[in-house]
Amino acid sequence: MKITEEFFEATIPGFQGIEKAIDYANQLDWTQVDYNEQTIANIQYEDTVNGIDIYYCFGTDEYLFASDTTWIYQ
Repeated sequence: MKITEEFFEATIPGFQGIEKAIDYANQLDWTQVDYNEQTIANIQYEDTVNGIDIYYCFGTDEYLFASDTTWIYQ
């Protein structure tokens, strides 16, 4: 799957697992994190926490975070 969305510039390594990604999404002040629109392939939606979508990227083995208000599946 390929997704175009406004991804935040904050990521965590995939080996830390989805539980750590959820904790990270809950704890970070997302208003202080920069973001930009990107199209990313080999990505899978995992969860939404407090308005933040969590994705796992197979290509980079990272959890990525995005606003849950903008997305385009391709």
